[in-house]
Amino acid sequence: MRRIIVCDGVQTARLWTRIDSVDHEELTWVPREEESTLRPSGFRVLQGGLSIDAISKLEPKIGEGFALASDDGSWVRTAIALIVKVAPEAPILLLSNNLGEDVIPQVALHEAFIAAIHGENN
Repeated sequence: MRRIIVCDGVQTARLWTRIDSVDHEELTWVPREEESTLRPSGFRVLQGGLSIDAISKLEPKIGEGFALASDDGSWVRTAIALIVKVAPEAPILLLSNNLGEDVIPQVALHEAFIAAIHGENN
């Protein structure tokens, strides 16, 4: 199944290019206002920015998931809220060096994921 990678800004996308992507990953990025739209290798701009229309145009199917790469808490909260509206059952992986579970809106977390964060076994 496809995993949709959404990077916050060109720097994050460039860091992601250091990780070899696999065939089932769709690489997208959202440029920040001060950035040029010079596309990082292998990525395409998320047309419309971080919006419900842009997420909807990705046409996520049941079983497909998202990975968000960002160190900006407000960007992550917005992205999660939009994904949950478009694909409520989609798993969302957060890749960050600085953010913890306190940034993630609880509405987006399934009980099993919350248990995994806390190291609990079901």
